[in-house]
Amino acid sequence: MHACIGAFSSGVPVVPMAYSRKFNGLFQSLGYKALADMKRLDTDAALAAVMDGLERRTDLAAEVAQGNALAQSKLQQYEDYLVQLFGGLGGRSH
Repeated sequence: MHACIGAFSSGVPVVPMAYSRKFNGLFQSLGYKALADMKRLDTDAALAAVMDGLERRTDLAAEVAQGNALAQSKLQQYEDYLVQLFGGLGGRSH
């Protein structure tokens, strides 16, 4: 999982071999659909998903870029919220 996250965040096309809802959910939340769900797929289907990703690696690189842009947008929203939240605390004494 962590190697896939590192590759993805570096712009490298990947086919995550997902083994949990958390793993699936992370990539799905970024709009990235090229993953092999190891709880659902048998060996042949998982291999086919990986081989498909290899053949479509140029397309996947573009999807990774879009996913990283979405992640940055979500992170910015979170940072903006924290700035607003903690900025409102300035000048208060507790």
